[in-house]
Amino acid sequence: MSITANLPGAHDAHNSPPPEGKEAAPSHNSPPSAARRTNYQMVGGILIPNEEGVRWFEQTYGRELPKDHRADASVRMELERILTEVEGEPLGVEYAPRCDAPWYDFLAATQLERGIWGHGNPDGIDEVSLSGQQMKGDSAREEQMCGILRKLGLQPGEFKCYYL
Repeated sequence: MSITANLPGAHDAHNSPPPEGKEAAPSHNSPPSAARRTNYQMVGGILIPNEEGVRWFEQTYGRELPKDHRADASVRMELERILTEVEGEPLGVEYAPRCDAPWYDFLAATQLERGIWGHGNPDGIDEVSLSGQQMKGDSAREEQMCGILRKLGLQPGEFKCYYL
């Protein structure tokens, strides 16, 4: 059984149709003709900027990470390990692409949904920008995640939503 099976509002594109309004127009960065209707996983959660995640890791473990970001996976894996211990079965920690740098931020996932969306990004990874497709980040789950991150010594960012 998939992790989304027990989530309210979660949909599996292979077993049920996507929710009303989820087959929206293509991404803002591509013309409509370039969009592909493809199965995507959409994940929403609390953004942890790369600089904040690296600062937290270095301060927590007393170990400096390379400035070229080749060890950023250590931050993601350690956050996922800790959140698994704290929450039991978290949705994970994902990489969140940045438009201003070749490295990634981190996303402490609070929502996960599968569906078929028009999306024109050739890499298949993009921030969800269409208002009809965006998940809402105003639930108790996001508040709880922000509280956990603060207890860990992290300064959580805003709620973001990405196609993966």
